[in-house]
Amino acid sequence: MEYIFGAPGWLLLALPVTAWVWLATRREDVRLAERRWRYRLIFRGLTLLTLLLGLADLRWPGETRAVQLVAAYDLSASVYDRNAASLAQADLVAAVEDADPEMAVVVFGRAPGQERVLAKLPPPAARPRTRGAAEPPPDPDRPPLGDPAAPRSAIDAQASDYGAAIDFARGQFTGAQDPPPARAIVLGGDGLDTQGRADLAVASLNGSGIDLLAWPPAAVGGYDDVRVDRVQLPERVPLGRGLNIEATVAGQKPVEVTVRVGRWMNGKGTPVGSQKVRLAETGEPGRGCRATVRIPDRPEELGVAQYKVTLEVPPGLSDFTRNNALYGAVRVEGPRRWAVLTRPNSMLARWIKSRPRVLGADADVFLAPVFPASAQAYRSYAGVLADGLSAKELPPDSPALRALTEAMQSGPESERGGVRGGLGLVALGGDAAFGAGGHPLEGAWENLLPVTFRPEEDRTRTILFLVDVSSSMSQKMERGDLKIGYAKEQLGLIVRPGDAGSALQPGDRVGLVAFSGSAKVIAPVSPDPARKGFIDALGRLAIDRQTSLLAALEKARELLEQDASEERLVVMLSDGEDTAGARDEDLEKAVAALCPAPEGGGRRRTAFYAFGIGIDARDTHEKGAARLKRMAELGGGAFYPEFLQFANRLREVFDEGRKDLYTRREPFRVTLRPHPAVAPAGAAWPELPFRNRVKARPSSEAAVQSVPAKGAAAQGTRLPDPVVTLGRLGASRTAALALTLEGEAGMALLSPGEDWKGGQALLAGVMSWAEGRDAGAEGWRVEAEPAGGGRLRVTLFAEDARSGQPRNGLKVSARLTPLFDGLTPVRGEELPAEQAAELLPEAPGRYAADLPAGREGVYTLEVRDAAGRSHEQFVTVPYAEEFRRFGTDRGVLGAWTDRAGGTSRMINQPDRDLKDWLAKQGSRRSYLSLRPALLLLAAVFFLCEIAARGMRARRA
Repeated sequence: MEYIFGAPGWLLLALPVTAWVWLATRREDVRLAERRWRYRLIFRGLTLLTLLLGLADLRWPGETRAVQLVAAYDLSASVYDRNAASLAQADLVAAVEDADPEMAVVVFGRAPGQERVLAKLPPPAARPRTRGAAEPPPDPDRPPLGDPAAPRSAIDAQASDYGAAIDFARGQFTGAQDPPPARAIVLGGDGLDTQGRADLAVASLNGSGIDLLAWPPAAVGGYDDVRVDRVQLPERVPLGRGLNIEATVAGQKPVEVTVRVGRWMNGKGTPVGSQKVRLAETGEPGRGCRATVRIPDRPEELGVAQYKVTLEVPPGLSDFTRNNALYGAVRVEGPRRWAVLTRPNSMLARWIKSRPRVLGADADVFLAPVFPASAQAYRSYAGVLADGLSAKELPPDSPALRALTEAMQSGPESERGGVRGGLGLVALGGDAAFGAGGHPLEGAWENLLPVTFRPEEDRTRTILFLVDVSSSMSQKMERGDLKIGYAKEQLGLIVRPGDAGSALQPGDRVGLVAFSGSAKVIAPVSPDPARKGFIDALGRLAIDRQTSLLAALEKARELLEQDASEERLVVMLSDGEDTAGARDEDLEKAVAALCPAPEGGGRRRTAFYAFGIGIDARDTHEKGAARLKRMAELGGGAFYPEFLQFANRLREVFDEGRKDLYTRREPFRVTLRPHPAVAPAGAAWPELPFRNRVKARPSSEAAVQSVPAKGAAAQGTRLPDPVVTLGRLGASRTAALALTLEGEAGMALLSPGEDWKGGQALLAGVMSWAEGRDAGAEGWRVEAEPAGGGRLRVTLFAEDARSGQPRNGLKVSARLTPLFDGLTPVRGEELPAEQAAELLPEAPGRYAADLPAGREGVYTLEVRDAAGRSHEQFVTVPYAEEFRRFGTDRGVLGAWTDRAGGTSRMINQPDRDLKDWLAKQGSRRSYLSLRPALLLLAAVFFLCEIAARGMRARRA
């Protein structure tokens, strides 16, 4: 019989207590007869033994725990061999029948069904061992076990809801028992949950006394889970323009497959191409292996081109092909025309002149300053391409800009004479584009684009002031104050944060050096945004004799050698007279050392500016002014003699330095977001040397962003700049490309590479996206996504194209019609019927409904309101989610058992793992503590020993 101890540590005293009892008894002064001495020794030993066992909490084994099991088998389509459930049930019964458990059986797909109530197992002779075996006569106490491969329940195999199955299985257990039975849900399945509720159901088992025994079916595995995961196509394409069919292939393991694309158009099928690809690990949990291919095509007919992307698995793998194809459709339209606004002799103008359809569309070129001056002039165009225009070429108040703004709001005419939609707008960058071109912030041009012209400032800049405090600064001005006082006042206004006259940015670092016969640091260069140290130091400026320009320059160089800012400005305030006797040659050398010329024609890091302190011509030191002018020229800056205009001129200096805020001339690479607008250019972008700096609006999408060039040194705290930004303006699509076609930067952009199709393909893709606005009602946008359960979620976003306000109160319906070109029945299925539903309001300007999606294929979705306005687009319905993944996801099953807690586990070897689980449940059987009885018995033995001791004393 099995005994346990609640506090086994007390047993360590057994040996020392035994030794003590023996020695203590032998040393008694009064001796008894040998026989009575032995009785006393026995009583003392029994006293201490029972006391020791009582303290160690000896426990008597109670009843054996009952065992209750609920077997839940996944019979969805991803577990395509149902015999795996039969084999698993046979192994389960063989492993647990010695424990005589109660067992229930549940099967599930989209919903669970009960096959057997919780009851004792039937006799071995009554159990079906093979599929289709005869059922024995019903027994109310021991109902037949049944064969899960041939369930009585109707199972929808198009989905698998593990959460519902676990909750249903949990409900099969009977009420409370004493002692509580060992309970477990034996979950036989591949772990591919399509409903997304399993995690919550598994977590609810933790602490409930119910274990989860996850049992992956051995018959499922291999590479059978490779599938076509996604197909991306443009909504429409002009006749003769190429497009890319982008297909993403996914799976659980690396494998090489062949992707084939075919086109079905006007009743005729045409192979497009094929490409071999090897799936690679993504490194993201739950994403498995993925690969993307792009296969080009150029339809030569008008109409609807339907594409079928088929996956061909290598020989030897499973021939299960339900998930090896997806569809997509593109509307091929007649030639479109674009209006190109550019400058005479620009790269784009020469390019279009030599190759009229170089961008895949007919183009009419307008050269600055003669641009269309009325919106009507744009009515025949699909879009406008503006090539790096400055504010001089496209003035803010010009008729040309007003005409373009009006055309963007009204849209071009369609072939049927009605409004086709918004006018596409693509704006290219350049040296004089966007903010660098002088366009005003929040002006008409900026308001048309998906970007703002003021980017976030991320440069670090240091400004070091060198102030002459010699006796010449003690002269009085006409208004009565001293020159030194006026200088303090103006410097305070310029650097004080939040002041209306401040000319600095919050991140600018400032420092102050006062010089006379020597130079002294009054305020060290500090990043303090409040600039308290600098402002306090202004009050400590005091007049001294002599003037040493050389000392000031050397002190400035000493300070800036320790400064890591990207841009450094040295500002000297003096009359230029050097009373210390320094030669002009020495001063020029000091300036050259302080402000070294840039290498390779780049941007100068340190620049020198000088300001005179003469208030009129009579107060000007001519030789000193000439000296300061020469020093400023050598330092890459300028000399300003007007002391009374000191603050204004200094602001001009700072603003002049701001021009570099709008452009960058340093090598960079890009990061891409998958988007049809940029896909035609290819994935391997080159290293580009120029970009405009803009900021994407919150409502826009930066499809391409800059990152530092590989191996380039970090420059300050560089923020990523949006390179290609996509957005909407009412009914129109707009795009801003912060790139130029001119010079070396343009050549780097246009030149094709190994996987880089070049700037021509990039422009063509962005233009195609910009002109391909949703054809239909102005201000409408429709989204259609699979919602699970074989349904399609259709959502309409309706707003006023001019004001952008949501449009409420619409009566809108949606109609889903199969696109029959190339769509043939699969496995005897009928072609899906047309579906329709009313879209109900669910938020301001938003209407939604669920439509039966039918089986996989391409459908035409039309949304129409009571006034006759309509929107039409193609929708691809993928195969049911149950078919999108195959193979057992052991990682998910293992995570579920970890979350369920207790003694939950994976069942890899049924005979070993199940018996081990049963053994652990038996070790947790009920036990009765003997501590009170043992302590009472120890007290009785102790009293007996005392009685024996008293008898000994009387005899003595």
